[in-house]
Amino acid sequence: MNKTSTKAIALIISMLWVLSSCNTASRKKENDNALLDTVMTVKTVIKRGVINNMTSLNDPNCIYSFYFPKDSLTKYPVLILLDPHAKGTYTVSLYQSLA
Repeated sequence: MNKTSTKAIALIISMLWVLSSCNTASRKKENDNALLDTVMTVKTVIKRGVINNMTSLNDPNCIYSFYFPKDSLTKYPVLILLDPHAKGTYTVSLYQSLA
């Protein structure tokens, strides 16, 4: 074998090794099942006309607040508010009248 064919074979073997090491299908499926189990065990009741709070499963200090008007069956634009101080309830209450 000459140097060119040896380099080509080494390159092909290296590429096959890289591609086979990137296969994460089995790990992804396990993670998806764990996430599905977590989602299936959590039931959130959304109340219309009041500010609802929801905490993150991974970090209980992370609280999300949202508001659905009582007559939310009509078309409304979505207003997404991000508060840098994590005071979601206060921020949503300021803009609740826009919904």
